[in-house]
Amino acid sequence: MAKQTINVGTSPNTKTGDTIRDAFVKTNSNFNELYAHVTADILIPSQTGNNGKVLKTTGTNLMFENITYSEITGKPTLFTGSYNDLTNKPLLFSGNYNDLTNKPDSITITQLKSIVAQSTDFNDFKTRIAAL
Repeated sequence: MAKQTINVGTSPNTKTGDTIRDAFVKTNSNFNELYAHVTADILIPSQTGNNGKVLKTTGTNLMFENITYSEITGKPTLFTGSYNDLTNKPLLFSGNYNDLTNKPDSITITQLKSIVAQSTDFNDFKTRIAAL
């Protein structure tokens, strides 16, 4: 038998759905089909003392057992602790100034000496240094 769905109507109290009797006839039919496939009671073992365990079946019995990581399907790969194993990681800075982005222009010591030598007084010197 196919599953029988109860017609609940288009909105409450519009009398467009199944009658109460028809709804319970469908409900009983659905349960009767389910119970017809059960050959014996299903006993679920006590959960007491089974923290951290999963419910497994042998095909005929249910039991709580420990599960190992290797038994889990679709699991992520364990992290080795190596930075190189990470995905979407930022590049590590090499320590080289030339590898920096948005860095200010650099000036050589020769250029600095030339600028300082052109200073006419201390205020002029401060202005030239600040402009760098």
